Amino acid sequence: MISISDDITIRLQALYYSGEVSGYILSKLPEGSLKTGWIEQGLLSKGMTGQLRDKHNQESLAIPADRFARLTRDMRGSGLTSISIIGPKGHTEHKFVVMVYGKRNSQSLIAFQVQKQSPLEIIRFLLQHGLGKNVSKSIDEPNLDYVEQLRIDSKEKLVNDMLVLSLPKGKVKMSEWIKVALQEEFSDDIVIRHGTSKNLSKFSVLLARWVNGLMLFKGMRSAIAACIFMKNGQVDVCLWDSPQRIAVFATINDVDIEELSRKYLVPMWTVLGDSIQPSTQKREVVLESSLSVDRKKILVDSKVIRTDDVKRNIESLTSRLDQLPISDLETRLDILETQVQTKSGSSGHDKGSFDALQNRLSDNIDRLEMLSKRLAELEKRIKKISSSR
Repeated sequence: MISISDDITIRLQALYYSGEVSGYILSKLPEGSLKTGWIEQGLLSKGMTGQLRDKHNQESLAIPADRFARLTRDMRGSGLTSISIIGPKGHTEHKFVVMVYGKRNSQSLIAFQVQKQSPLEIIRFLLQHGLGKNVSKSIDEPNLDYVEQLRIDSKEKLVNDMLVLSLPKGKVKMSEWIKVALQEEFSDDIVIRHGTSKNLSKFSVLLARWVNGLMLFKGMRSAIAACIFMKNGQVDVCLWDSPQRIAVFATINDVDIEELSRKYLVPMWTVLGDSIQPSTQKREVVLESSLSVDRKKILVDSKVIRTDDVKRNIESLTSRLDQLPISDLETRLDILETQVQTKSGSSGHDKGSFDALQNRLSDNIDRLEMLSKRLAELEKRIKKISSSR
């Protein structure tokens, strides 16, 4: 019989080789304090391009995983099972996932970057293969207005304590803003206040500071974060919805995590065109395992990928890159540099135009840097595949 830790390792390996997971780590948490380098020292399994110490892997996996483990310890100590999903709005968008789980004094952490998986599919994966729970195979259509669903659930006493806040625009220190908002008896910023908000005061400030201090979250556009903490039948939930400028903090007893995800996480991440139902397509991935089994066939949600298809896609990408009007871009940059130089001594009445231009340039630079990074990673993976043949 395969242990739970072996099962999730094999599944992650399969997802990694299928391309749905771009990187993952599985590490054992030490007893006591989390000292620098604990992830590397307790590493049980990993899959990624390059080394864990590489900057990209540190920023996308190790650092946010470490921060979440420390947050979990700050919450209610050992024995707490916690899950966080962070990513842009949209089911098919890439997401960072981390879970701390295990018995007291024997906890593990799993963190991975995944794409083309809805939050409910992610939760089901963690519950089934990480926690050994039974999960459903279908999904009932949720109320796409999750705030209204929260309002309904609070009236039906399915939620113990809850705060739903309307987040301010602009650069604001969110933890301090929440402290002030909670001190007011009546505030337009509090959309829903149910139960005893005093119980959520510390939790909301702690989570606001953690979410908004995480570089991974700050570097995403339209970022959404969900954090779930489970212990002794009590579940604390934080939902940070940047696109809708909503933050939810709630305490719920005896709730099914899968149902919680269906009600709140799925609609929070849903965009027009997303399918609520999980994918029915399966791909068979065969792995040689050095764990407790010799050979296991793992079914992974994915489209079948053939070598010929990959070659055609690479050739198409190469052709499109060759057609990029680089010379035209250089000419336009020369003209722009000349215009900027002639305007450098002008008065402040052009400031608005220059600010808009600067913002557009920054956006384009970010897009080019992201494309460059993705191409570099693709090149490494192609070389790795070629060398293994």
